[in-house]
Amino acid sequence: MLCPLHGPIWTEDLSFIIDKYDKWSRYLPEEKAVVILYNSVYGNTETVVDHFALELGIRGVKNIKAYDVSKTDVSYCIAECFRASHLVFAGTTYNNNLFPKDGKSHYRHEESECAESKDCYFGKWKLGSSKR
Repeated sequence: MLCPLHGPIWTEDLSFIIDKYDKWSRYLPEEKAVVILYNSVYGNTETVVDHFALELGIRGVKNIKAYDVSKTDVSYCIAECFRASHLVFAGTTYNNNLFPKDGKSHYRHEESECAESKDCYFGKWKLGSSKR
């Protein structure tokens, strides 16, 4: 039996949850996957993300998920950062920074030190803004 301080009590299939805890404690991805976290103010970044995900699929990449951070709770985005081996952040800028909700997801990702994930960033930056 496994009784964590939070969450359900595990009475069976303990190897499953112990494996998860082991990976989480070492910040290892749970599976080989691509997660794209993006925001799209006018729909253009979403179009690029759709084409990018399609191209990845054409090239044989499997297990691809994309999330619009303006419509997805940050807790789901963070969970995906732990689950996936490859992360893509695509966003626009707002006041010389990443769009607020996109920046929040990215900050939480950096804060959690998902050390073994492979990260990629793309987006549109206005003149004078700092690239991340």
